Amino acid sequence: MLQLHPHQRLSMADLIGHPWMQGPIASAEEVRAEFEQRHNILKQDQKQQAEMKAEVRNQHRTKRQGTKRGETIKGKVYMSGPVTEAELERGEEEEVVMLQLENYDPIVSNFTNFFTTYEPEFVLKSILD
Repeated sequence: MLQLHPHQRLSMADLIGHPWMQGPIASAEEVRAEFEQRHNILKQDQKQQAEMKAEVRNQHRTKRQGTKRGETIKGKVYMSGPVTEAELERGEEEEVVMLQLENYDPIVSNFTNFFTTYEPEFVLKSILD
């Protein structure tokens, strides 16, 4: 049936006489029931995949939060962004280093770019370790 050239295809008489066509035929209700069963299986698989993806996202999110803001690393406290009153008071006791991103320079940064969703403190701790 799927041959490109018509003379190579089976004729209608050959198709009707084929043993596969001589077997039992499913009723419309049986076909609907089969399709519904397959549809339910697909929905369950999609639900399981969505749950697995959500679990992986939660695990990834937990790993990314490894270093808390203001954590002491080798005797210094590295922080980025605005500082709260409590952090200012803590800074009087310990050496606080404010992390700032430099302005983007496409010429200099052409070979030194990397992008991350990690907090600057975590990146710095990883580099220092």
